[in-house]
Amino acid sequence: MFDYDLLLSEFEDKIGVRESLKPGLFPLSTSLTSAENLIDSVNQRFLKVETLDKWLELFEEYLPDEWDIGTPYAQGELVKALNGDQFVVYQAVIANTGNDPIADDGTNWESALSVRLRQIRTESIKDFFNELGASSALFNDNDRVKKSTKVFRASSRRDLQTKQGKFRALRINPYDQPGFTQVFQKFGAYLTAAQTLPVYLYHSDNDTFLQQFDLVYTASDINKYTEKELIDTNGNELKITSYSDQQYGGIYEIGFYEDDLVGDLYTWDYTWDYYRCPGCYNDRVSKNYWNIYSPYIGFMPVEYSSDKLDKPNTPDMGEYFDQYGRDGELAFNLTFSFYDDPTNVILDNGRFFNIGLKLKYAIDVLTFMKDSKRINDEADMKAGIKEVLYGSEETQFNQPNENQDYKVIPSRGLIPFYEKVVKPELVRIFGKFNGEHRGLRSIA
Repeated sequence: MFDYDLLLSEFEDKIGVRESLKPGLFPLSTSLTSAENLIDSVNQRFLKVETLDKWLELFEEYLPDEWDIGTPYAQGELVKALNGDQFVVYQAVIANTGNDPIADDGTNWESALSVRLRQIRTESIKDFFNELGASSALFNDNDRVKKSTKVFRASSRRDLQTKQGKFRALRINPYDQPGFTQVFQKFGAYLTAAQTLPVYLYHSDNDTFLQQFDLVYTASDINKYTEKELIDTNGNELKITSYSDQQYGGIYEIGFYEDDLVGDLYTWDYTWDYYRCPGCYNDRVSKNYWNIYSPYIGFMPVEYSSDKLDKPNTPDMGEYFDQYGRDGELAFNLTFSFYDDPTNVILDNGRFFNIGLKLKYAIDVLTFMKDSKRINDEADMKAGIKEVLYGSEETQFNQPNENQDYKVIPSRGLIPFYEKVVKPELVRIFGKFNGEHRGLRSIA
């Protein structure tokens, strides 16, 4: 599993298309033209922007109207605008009125050619790493924790507590081991009244909370242990990498303020010390699960007295009161999982993947052209693209030796070159970089 947002952020600007000598007629976004690796170096005949504009299927099938200064346009709507004696098709980036696409700086409009090339690039990057991952057998079930679990597995008796204005939290220390991702899935508590309970997530480097979760408990949720889903501000699963500024170093705390709690406060007894109670199955279960995840992430229940708080700002994490140690009382529980995630390993070694990404992008653009409606009636052009992609029958494919740079020879075919030379080498490199992070024990 990869964090695609991080991969796209890192690699989208690394591969692109060379700007035309007539950029007004063939406008492209700067994220394409400023890239380090340009696909026309793979094949100049078919992958220069003028050829792409002519043969890459765009959006003309929708027959857009000509842009009008007084017409309001919705996001995603298409228009055509006259540049000199030639029409250029544009797509609205945001809803706008009165912004001339020809003169726009990319804020309101982007050329349809640019939109299409960025779409293909995004899918190329995702497919590229998925293929490498599958070929490297990165996701063998024995190599990752594949089942979610609770921080504390024991279910001992509940104890009624007197509310004293405290902040009750779980301190989380995601140990710095690149190649792993921790996901916090659910918050579980025993409540006695319907309410919306604010739960706060803090980080030691931030003065205020990273996120507030307003967890809604209805009448059907009360007087029993109930879990509520935790998601990040973008509606995705809550991962450490959801907060990119804090993903390396520091500690997190998640919890609630007793003053926000409607109804009674209940806690659970827990222990991790199996040796004090060798006959207690619940304690043994918690201890066994702790042994599995403790090398990768640490948890510690903490609380802060009311005089140490400046709600909702981050508590002084040096002022917590740890009454628990290995035994104590827990006001809530977390369900979480963690798994082998080589995203950061890839980011740390990104330069090794640029040639493969460039070839993959070039192949996907050419494949899109080959299958487009525009080119169906152009037999010579279609045959030429197929030869670039697959090679001709009479050519032989020779793998460069270790002292040679990889050099694409179109008549040999980009796809066999990518599949037989570049991809196997990248799989080998990928496996080498990721190898030290594998071997996580599976939770049964």
